[in-house]
Amino acid sequence: MTTHPATRWLGALAVATSCSLLIVSAGVMAVPPVDDPCGDTFKVCDLAAAPTVAADPSAPAVSLQATESSAAALGWSPLAGVYADATPRVLPNGNLVVQVADDGAPYVHVRNVGGWSGPLAAGGLFNSTVTPAAALNQLQPATVELFGVGLDDAMWYRTGSTGWQSLGGAFIADPVAVVFGGVTYVFGVGRDNAVWYRSLSSGWISLGGYVTSDVALTTDGSSMYVLARGGDGALWTRQLAGSTWLPWQYLGGVIISYPSTAFLANAGYVFVIGADNAVWYQRVQAGSWSGWQGLGGIALSAPAAAEDPNGGVDVFVVGADLAMYSRRLTAAGWSPWQGLGGGFRSAPGAGGNQVFGIGLDGWLYAATFI
Repeated sequence: MTTHPATRWLGALAVATSCSLLIVSAGVMAVPPVDDPCGDTFKVCDLAAAPTVAADPSAPAVSLQATESSAAALGWSPLAGVYADATPRVLPNGNLVVQVADDGAPYVHVRNVGGWSGPLAAGGLFNSTVTPAAALNQLQPATVELFGVGLDDAMWYRTGSTGWQSLGGAFIADPVAVVFGGVTYVFGVGRDNAVWYRSLSSGWISLGGYVTSDVALTTDGSSMYVLARGGDGALWTRQLAGSTWLPWQYLGGVIISYPSTAFLANAGYVFVIGADNAVWYQRVQAGSWSGWQGLGGIALSAPAAAEDPNGGVDVFVVGADLAMYSRRLTAAGWSPWQGLGGGFRSAPGAGGNQVFGIGLDGWLYAATFI
């Protein structure tokens, strides 16, 4: 594994060597050697080889650049620089963001009454982004837990009051961590391209599959869902119902980004970029998936999704002009695309009413989205 490339627009799409998601048995983590013809599994290896059929060719194409701009009302604030062009990792309440520097060192920014803190060094050097454990359908715990893939490819963990501790394993993509049912779980993609997870008190457990993106997690209020792009370019999910993992489920589509998720009113949402560079999403409620629905747009980045404090869901992308754009889902439906201005060279990160991105100058920028 190597460090992040100069740009990471559409996320970690690892090398696909099978035409469907391969389901394998759970067991003790195996770490077989894997040849990586791309030389860096954080790159999009060969988008030209991916199918170019949109999930729904009848959906209208919407240009982000043709929509009304609200950049003046937003106001981007520089937090610090210079950072790597990796996705900012944000708590769901928007009060903490973690970003890695070009050398792999992670820094934390905390929002309080007086505004945003300067960069607080979290220590260590990492091959991945460093992510905080996000509360899933519960209040965010007071203790901040951080996870990242170290230079040894193992998963590492720390809190605000402890040093880094190795959790073992060997991983090729960014981790994702959640607090669900009062238990902290961390998920990653192993060298076998399967999804692996553990709690802080267990060993690593394989969920199988053959995934070619970072993993995302959501909930419908009762079950937890793991989501990732399969070797066939489609989205796949696996559901934790109670204490039982159900088999992998095919959600279809042709996607070229990692998935991003949100939760609202006992429904989980997953957003992706399709082969047409538009934003697509599905909703899960009571274990039933909605099928793909298009939001249009022309995105150059993977999406970020967040539950806003007013009871809606926001989705953000970087558009063809490198500015940030968003749409909001409320009880009245989806708003039109809105331009938020700025110029960015990373995918966005979002939480609460905060949105983040790495500017063209390498600085981390934040804005309050109302």
